[in-house]
Amino acid sequence: MRIFRKTFPILAAAILFSGCGHSPNGAAEQSAGSGGGAAASAAKQGPAPNFETTPLTQADVDLYIDVMTAAANYVKNPSANDRAAMDFAAQVTAGKVTTAISPAQAQMLARTAVLAQYDMEVAKQRGILARYEAIRGEVEGLVGMMACPTCGGDGGTTPVSQTSSDQTARQSAQKIDLSLLQPHSAEITSLQKQVRGIMMSGQQSH
Repeated sequence: MRIFRKTFPILAAAILFSGCGHSPNGAAEQSAGSGGGAAASAAKQGPAPNFETTPLTQADVDLYIDVMTAAANYVKNPSANDRAAMDFAAQVTAGKVTTAISPAQAQMLARTAVLAQYDMEVAKQRGILARYEAIRGEVEGLVGMMACPTCGGDGGTTPVSQTSSDQTARQSAQKIDLSLLQPHSAEITSLQKQVRGIMMSGQQSH
């Protein structure tokens, strides 16, 4: 999470005004929510597995990439208002804004925070939010900008309820996941930079 250290002032303002963010126009939302046919259909059936012990499938990875691609495409071609919001956030991050931020400008920062997570909006529009969020958590914990394959979700301690068989299952699933994700690592990282990166220095390039 070190990469987001400089974004804390932006995020603080975003939290205060998160209820004021606007949605992109209908055409943009329709574009973001459409498509994804094969990957979405293959991976969205039923509740999300427990990826702590169940390995990802290729359909899961394809779904993650498909949703993130849709989000990145919107960030690259946003509405005029969203472009203005991202440009202003980039100025703040670069230290070019030295005066007090107005309520309207704070709303722009809040909107940028939403756009940095626009894949969640795409997944919501497609009706696959719960499953996508579970897939995203596993993928982004293993590859990409914030990956930490050796980090445990329990802060380094083993819960009493976690048996040795649970640990073995987790290690086995993670090994399979890493093998599945590594060929896509560069693409996943690039997509994350394009979407998440707007909270650091504006739209990121590949």
